[in-house]
Amino acid sequence: MYFQGSTGSIKDVQSNGIGKGMKAGIQLAAADDSAGLEARDFKIEMKKNTTTSRMLIWDFAAEDGDVVTVKVDGNILQANITIMHSPVALDIPIPSAVEIIGVKDGGGGITYGVKFPGAVQNNAYFNAAPVGSSNVYTITGQ
Repeated sequence: MYFQGSTGSIKDVQSNGIGKGMKAGIQLAAADDSAGLEARDFKIEMKKNTTTSRMLIWDFAAEDGDVVTVKVDGNILQANITIMHSPVALDIPIPSAVEIIGVKDGGGGITYGVKFPGAVQNNAYFNAAPVGSSNVYTITGQ
């Protein structure tokens, strides 16, 4: 069972984790185990003269109690975030390395979406982070 709308579907992001032009908070799957995503790292280029940005993180599948910790350049920015459909906004410096660590799996895997307003590409990124593993987003400036 998939949620689909004019802004995309889970099938659009399964091959590379990138949702071109998708909005933060989009829900793509009814359950985590139906997402079919592999854990991956991304490099995100921000628009010229950007020194800070927001990172929006949300659960794009079931709100089942998934928990993540976010580190920036090796330091904990926010620990134990229970991700929900409504995006959580975190301020990050540019450039930086943002690491999202899987802490607790509410069932079916930890799946989440992130978006960086101010990025050159207006994409959302969809990922999986098994408990104890992480994904790194290398955020660069121009």
